[in-house]
Parts: sequence; C-alpha cells; structure tokens
Amino acid sequence: MADEIENAPPESEPAFPCDQHFGISTRDYFAAAAMTGFCASAEFATKAYDNASIRAQTAHAAYAVADAMLSARLYALPAKWP
Repeated sequence: MADEIENAPPESEPAFPCDQHFGISTRDYFAAAAMTGFCASAEFATKAYDNASIRAQTAHAAYAVADAMLSARLYALPAKWP
C-alpha cells in the first residue's frame, strides 16, 4: 500500500494517508476547501440558493482552484522536505 501512495499522481494521492484506506484525494480535499470559501460568501448564498446552474459552475470553479493548487504544489515545493 505504501508504494501505491508513493507512486500516485498528485491529483489522486490521499489527503490523509493511512495503512487501512486511501480516504479522500488531495484534489477533492483542495476542491472542498475552495468550495467552503465560495459558500462562505453572502453573495454566493443569495444567488445560488435556488439556482442549480450557479451551484454547478461553483463546483467546477472549486475543482479549477484545486487543479491550480496541485500544479503550484508541483513547482513551488522542494523535492524533499527537510
């Protein structure tokens, strides 16, 4: 299992790895964090409450943010942590 985690592409590696299961992916975790920020906006709450299109666009935007975070993570972090 450790090899599977170590060799996983960044978008599918587990956010909270453990020996028993993989859990949520890092991409899903980042998207959920972005979605939390979007939903905290009073403007979003007002516009999206009865509008499925806005909710869907926001979900897609959350994954776009997650993908940008994964991309930045590949290029901004050192290869190994101290």
